[in-house]
Amino acid sequence: MQFDIYNPHENQRVTDYYVHIIENALHDAGHMTSRIKSIQRQASNETKGIVVILCIDVVKAKIAGYKHVIVWIQGVSAYESYLIHHNRLRFWGIELFEFIGMRKADLILFCSKKMEEFFDKKYKTYRKDRYIMPCFNEELHEDSFHYPGKYDNNTFIYTGSLAPWQCFEQTVELYSKIEELVGNCNLRVLAKDKETALSVLNKYHVRNYSIDYVPLARVTEETKRAKFGFCIRENTIINNVATPTKLSSYIANGVMPIYSEYLEDFHNRARNSKYCFCYNLDDNADAIQAIVSACREKIMPEDVLKEFSLLFGEYYSASFHKSRLSEKINTIF
Repeated sequence: MQFDIYNPHENQRVTDYYVHIIENALHDAGHMTSRIKSIQRQASNETKGIVVILCIDVVKAKIAGYKHVIVWIQGVSAYESYLIHHNRLRFWGIELFEFIGMRKADLILFCSKKMEEFFDKKYKTYRKDRYIMPCFNEELHEDSFHYPGKYDNNTFIYTGSLAPWQCFEQTVELYSKIEELVGNCNLRVLAKDKETALSVLNKYHVRNYSIDYVPLARVTEETKRAKFGFCIRENTIINNVATPTKLSSYIANGVMPIYSEYLEDFHNRARNSKYCFCYNLDDNADAIQAIVSACREKIMPEDVLKEFSLLFGEYYSASFHKSRLSEKINTIF
C-alpha cells in the first residue's frame, strides 16, 4: 500500500526524526511512502494511507478520502493551547478535533504510557490500535561521554525557551543554591531572550554563568560539553504525559539530567539511576545534596555510558521502535 507522509510542523528537526521512524517502519512492513505538502482530495486516496501529526489533519485526510490514517499524538494540545491563549472556545474546539481524529484514525502513536491512559479515559481510545514511542531525536553518542574534562568540570546547561512552564526561574534558583554549596560550577544558558535570562540570573545572584543563543543544529555540540542538564517541570497534565526531547538529548550526550518526577514516563525509567537526579519544587533538600555530592565525586565516563546504555538503550532506540512498529503495522494493514 502507498502511504503519504504529511508533516507541516515548522520545527522539522524535532518532528521529522520521529516521523522518519514511522516511515521506515512502513517500508519494513512492505509499504511505499511519499512526502506531501498538502492534503488534497484525489481518487487514488481511496486505496492509500497517510501519516499525520495533528488530529485536525486526521479529519482533513478522511474528508480527502484516504482509506487509512496513522496519527502521532505529540501532547495534550487543548491544555497546551489554553495555557497560552486562555480561550475556552479554542480549548473545546481542539478537544472536538481530538475526539473525532482519534476515533477516525486506524493507528495512534502516543508518546508515553501516561498519555495513553489519559486519552483512553477521555476519548475511549482503548478501542483503537496504538503504539507508544517517546519523543526523541538522537541516540547515544559515545564520543560525547568522553569529551575532555566533561565530568571534571561542573558545567550545568539549560536549553529551551523561558516560557513559564519550562520553569527557568525555578531552575536558576536551584542552581544558585548549588553554586553556594559547591563554588566551582557554572551555568550555561542557551536561550533567545538574553535580557530576561540575565534579569533572572541577577535576581538570584548567580556568579558563574554564560548566556548564548545558538542554532538548533549546534545545540548537540554545546550539550555534550555539560555534566548536568536541567529539565524541571511542575505537576500538570501537560508535563505528566510529556517526553521532552531535551531529556533524550541529555542522555544521548552523557549529560546527567536534573528532572522532576512529574515527567512520569521518564521518571519510571530513571528513578533508580545513580546518574539521574529527581528534583521536585516542593521537596528538594535530598535532591540538592545528591547533586552536590555528584559535583564532588570522581565520575568515570565509562560508568555513565554503561548505565545510560542499559536504562535507555531500547527506550530511545530508533531501530528498536522501527522493528516493533513494523510488526504492529503488519497486523493492521
